[in-house]
Amino acid sequence: MKALVVIALVLLTVVTASSAQQSATAISRLDIELWKATLQVIQHDKREPLALLNETLPAVDIKRTLRAQDREPSTLIDRALSRNEVIARISSPTDAGVDLVEIASVRRVGSEFDTNAIKARNQRVVRLSLPAISDDGTRALVFSWTSGGFNDSSGGGYLFEKKQGMWTFVDYVASWIT
Repeated sequence: MKALVVIALVLLTVVTASSAQQSATAISRLDIELWKATLQVIQHDKREPLALLNETLPAVDIKRTLRAQDREPSTLIDRALSRNEVIARISSPTDAGVDLVEIASVRRVGSEFDTNAIKARNQRVVRLSLPAISDDGTRALVFSWTSGGFNDSSGGGYLFEKKQGMWTFVDYVASWIT
């Protein structure tokens, strides 16, 4: 029941790259399931409190991490790039154990992040992409960017497969670390 309440509360405001117009759109239960699965993998890897930024990771940032060898599974990568051409604003937390943070609170003027503001939070800030899902609904890809402050950032894609009704992490795609 709690999960349904969280799902019902999550709304996104989509800001298109070409205009300042905003419109509200509902996020699917599948998107939220995949975000929760990704946050669990990040939490397991990093072992520190997480804070989710209230804007999704845009395609331009995903493209910066991709190398020629990262083109597999290319269909999911192409879908992730296409789906993330717009930045979505997350207006409600997706997980009770993860704070939702206004992106402006950790960003300097422009697009550069303020590593001192991130470090002062004592939480690893996380920015997630909208998930890309295979046609048959059995594979999915979510990209992330995380930071704990100066010289403490990482990111890449998390590849999931649906096994026995649950999203199971199976591999990293285009992972990087500073």
